[in-house]
Amino acid sequence: MNLFHRTTKIRKGMNGLLRIEISDQIEYRYLDHEHRGIGKRFYATPRQAETYRLHKLLINNKDYTSDFKFKRFANSNRGKMSYCVQSEYSIMVDEQYPINVYFWSSYECAPEEFFQSYGLPYPCKAFMVDIFLLDNLEEEFDIIASTNSVFSKNHADSFEANEVKNFGECSIRLQEWSLAGAGYTVSIQKKEKDMKRFD
Repeated sequence: MNLFHRTTKIRKGMNGLLRIEISDQIEYRYLDHEHRGIGKRFYATPRQAETYRLHKLLINNKDYTSDFKFKRFANSNRGKMSYCVQSEYSIMVDEQYPINVYFWSSYECAPEEFFQSYGLPYPCKAFMVDIFLLDNLEEEFDIIASTNSVFSKNHADSFEANEVKNFGECSIRLQEWSLAGAGYTVSIQKKEKDMKRFD
């Protein structure tokens, strides 16, 4: 992969829920014959699975949104993420490189249910994730993020400072080559407004 760039926007939803909007931009420099299908798999809570929507799928700027069908099924081995939302079939792409894929999807969840985890399926040259708290949610919650990678030590230590400096935003960057399996996790936690700070 040349690029994986995910943008997650966390907005206020109805009845105390959050609306999570995710856009993924992926550029494949090569896909072997057995892996030229573009699909999607999302592990979710029952509420997340029920409200999951794909708004846009572009492959090399061609719109495949209406061609993309999902199935939802229980997966009892996943703990809280007890459901899986998965494409019924993969969309095969021509061997025209690079292959650019754009996914835009959303779902709803309670604040305590929000959790994202992603691991790269292939080595990636530029791995980027941006998370934003919108609708004044940055006044209520903090973003907690970490990476899992043999290269992540240099980046993980900066997350706490980054969150404070960029109030309501968190950016994860692994600009050099990352191995397959490298990735990130992110959640949010309620701010402790009355917590006293001691220097």
